[in-house]
Amino acid sequence: RLADAIGREREIEQMITVLARTQKSNPILLGDAGVGKTAIVEALAWRIAQGVVPPILRGKRVVELQMAELMSGTSLRGQFEERISQIVREASRAPDVILFIDEIHTIMASGAGDGALDAAQILKPALARGEIDCIGATTQDEYDRFIRKDAALERRFSPVQIGELSEEATLRVLQGVAPRVSAKHAESGFPVDFELESLKAAVNLTNRYVKDRQQPDKAIDAIDIAAARAVIGRRDRVTAEDVAAVVAEWTGIQVQRLTEDDRARFTRMEQVLGEKVVGQDAAVKALSQRVRAALAGVKASSRPVGVFLFLGPSGVGKTSLAKELAHFLFDTPDALLRFDMNEYHEASTVANLIGSARGYIDSDQGGALTEGIRRHPYSVVLLDEIEKAHPDVMNIFLGVFDEGRITDNRGHLIDCSNALFVLTSNFGAGEVDFRTAETDELRALAERFMRRELVNRITGVIGFRPLDSKHLAKILDQILTEKARMLEAEKGLIIDVDQSARSVLLERGYSPDLGARPLERAVDECVVQPLVDAWFANRVRVGRVRFTVAAPAQSSPRDLPGNVTMIGGARGSAGSRSSSSSANTITFSQD
Repeated sequence: RLADAIGREREIEQMITVLARTQKSNPILLGDAGVGKTAIVEALAWRIAQGVVPPILRGKRVVELQMAELMSGTSLRGQFEERISQIVREASRAPDVILFIDEIHTIMASGAGDGALDAAQILKPALARGEIDCIGATTQDEYDRFIRKDAALERRFSPVQIGELSEEATLRVLQGVAPRVSAKHAESGFPVDFELESLKAAVNLTNRYVKDRQQPDKAIDAIDIAAARAVIGRRDRVTAEDVAAVVAEWTGIQVQRLTEDDRARFTRMEQVLGEKVVGQDAAVKALSQRVRAALAGVKASSRPVGVFLFLGPSGVGKTSLAKELAHFLFDTPDALLRFDMNEYHEASTVANLIGSARGYIDSDQGGALTEGIRRHPYSVVLLDEIEKAHPDVMNIFLGVFDEGRITDNRGHLIDCSNALFVLTSNFGAGEVDFRTAETDELRALAERFMRRELVNRITGVIGFRPLDSKHLAKILDQILTEKARMLEAEKGLIIDVDQSARSVLLERGYSPDLGARPLERAVDECVVQPLVDAWFANRVRVGRVRFTVAAPAQSSPRDLPGNVTMIGGARGSAGSRSSSSSANTITFSQD
């Protein structure tokens, strides 16, 4: 069914003007997939049928030429050329016909091979003589790649640029599409209605979260899928929540994140992150303030949400904060794209991020960075140990941090404006006191391993302080709580670690060079692994297991009661540095 196009008056008028010209009277519509190029041509045909066009176009007929159908059954040489030639002859004898070729770039190769002519070579003479009128449609990329290379063909057409519809125009399009969707389902006996809020949600959510597609196509798809799900669920109304569920599936962002009041959630940001990342209140506060400012619109619209450099000693929570930030913002594991920059210390590894150039191995595949952001545009991109990256690798981020986009190996622009970048480094950990370092000192430190132009594009340089004993104790509590949850869920074992055992774990699990990083390993070696070994040996049963440090009189295995197992020495596999020291011997027991 033909219909007029909403919000496309200017484009239709441009197309009519080109068709009315005496030379180059062949418009070619250029625009991204989904902006409505075909719908504009259909709108022209509708207006011609309604008689609401200038006299020069009245009585015209728009005839679509489908190259795939023309090629079908043309296995013998010359059959395809004969079909195209016959169409050109008939169109030349019928001045009321306007040919429409969608995906017009396909004529550059259609029918070619074994010395045969392609469709473009057959059409060009008729176009040059003005014997036929033709409307083409393709994307700008395909136009540049195919049409523009043939200067003789290019100058027969007049480009008409088709941009993306505005929010208001897209909403009007949906208000016209929704009744047709409802009527289609009604034919099957399952009528469905659309709430106005569902149409508004389709426009707002797809504009905000779906950046790799164009309006109105993405909004139409959203309400169409939402209606299909409503029918399957035997519901007669499509709500804003239904549309949010569709967009959530497309983007990987949970529904509540799309509908929850952002202001209420982001006021709790320091509290939520501070509970997960211990001992870095100043860093959490600085990060939260910057993120809120960016999401409130206090940034260039094209730039990433934020670019942060975390500086500090190893094992103090830099990577952990990036992980928790991704979880807070997007609530999905896929939202963290992590890159160990130690793997990008050579100039050639740029190809691993953006893809190999044409002609090289795997040039048909995208890079890890570009493909990751394309598939997960709403994400936290973690560049771990950025100081170890090659300068050429760092340079590709200049445009990303400044303009919010990057070009992959296939020439596609990847939108990075919805991503948040976190760079981490422990550079200068042995010479800078991060407890007192000011922002200027941290930026000067960053310029020692990074170009100043790159540092100037960073939203905030945030210092991380060394951890003290209180912080380590709290981190140990978090680790033990998580391990206890897993052991109870998997084995039915409830662990109880007393203060003496915790003190031993803290002693073994802290390193001045590695911070709290060895702490989890100490818990695994002294608590989890011995308990799992005992469970497989049937030495423990379901229930509570108590961990403590052996008393001095029980420093050897034979001195222990029958229900007590020593970790370390002759009967253990890990846990103590010196099995002869009772202060370092952790035991566990059951009643």
